[in-house]
Amino acid sequence: MFKKGQSAAEYLIGYGIVLLILIAVIGILYYFFSRQRPVTPSCEFPIDFYCFDFNFNSSGLTLDIGHSTGHPIVITGINCTQQDNSAGILNTSIRVQINDGEHKRLPAITCYGINGEPKYGSIGTYYNGKIYLRYNESDTMMPHLLTGVIVAKYE
Repeated sequence: MFKKGQSAAEYLIGYGIVLLILIAVIGILYYFFSRQRPVTPSCEFPIDFYCFDFNFNSSGLTLDIGHSTGHPIVITGINCTQQDNSAGILNTSIRVQINDGEHKRLPAITCYGINGEPKYGSIGTYYNGKIYLRYNESDTMMPHLLTGVIVAKYE
């Protein structure tokens, strides 16, 4: 008579333990895959161009850029924007010469949003956009337009 009760209790406890393990596994999976990944500030250009440092604050975006193209270059225009089309948006004219293998800090530039409005963030927010860089090779005078990607934390 007691064997039926013991068998039923073992049956329910076994299924209860399996159910608890299943709930724990679902909870762990939810914890790891539902969290937002932290944003990592980055500045990336195509091969031969490098961001050594960058800073985004109330003065604008300041870049320290270097290159290893094999030619001295003169940067003649730069823009930071969330727009995809580079035509007509290089509104910041500068003239910075960088020799091959060197890097220089460029003057602060204003970054723009998707609608063309200047972007100013509050401290701790992130800006995600593109950097359009126009430059000429000093020895060949060949013009180039370079597109980079920036994710910067407003400081």
